[in-house]
Formats: sequence, C-alpha cells, structure tokens
Amino acid sequence: MIEAIHAAGQRVVLHAAPLVLGKNSKTRARMKDCLLVVDGEPHEFYLDPRLKKVHDHLLAAWEHLFGHYGIDGVWCDFLEILSRADRRPPAWKSFRPTCTSPTRN
Repeated sequence: MIEAIHAAGQRVVLHAAPLVLGKNSKTRARMKDCLLVVDGEPHEFYLDPRLKKVHDHLLAAWEHLFGHYGIDGVWCDFLEILSRADRRPPAWKSFRPTCTSPTRN
C-alpha cells in the first residue's frame, strides 16, 4: 500500500502517540519499568519520556518504521497525562539526554 501511495507521488506520514504502551503490547514486559509515575504509582499505559531506555525504544521503533515500511514521517501526539507526572522518574540516575540542541550561526 505504501508503494502505491509513493507511486502516486504522495507521502505517508504516520499519526502516532509514541509514549502510549498498549495493554497487550509485545513490548510491555520489556518496558514495564519505564512507565510514567503519577502520584507515586506507575501509570497503566504511558512511558516516561525522561528515561534513556524510552528514548532508545522510540528511536529503534522509528528506525524500523522508516527502514522496513518506508514511511516518510511521523506526526507525534503527546497526551495531557504528562503534566501530572511525578517530578522525578523512578530511574532518575540512569537518565542521560540522547540529543542536543542545534547550534545557531
């Protein structure tokens, strides 16, 4: 289907909520320690974007989507639950930023 869209001269942009982890997701067991903490309890569905493991997971998923399926872009939705998160993630000491701000000339 993506090839047909490309052949028609159009692009494919996936609309996704990258921090939502499905209840029956194959990834859930591996990422269960990365759930967002709200009021001291892990939230049922939302990954904590401050954790390096979440960054690595998202980058790998996006590399797969772009490389395997040939999509042209990702439109990311972020949900309101993030504003209610506890100030520090449970694995705060393991946090390492994986990107830097672009420099301006």
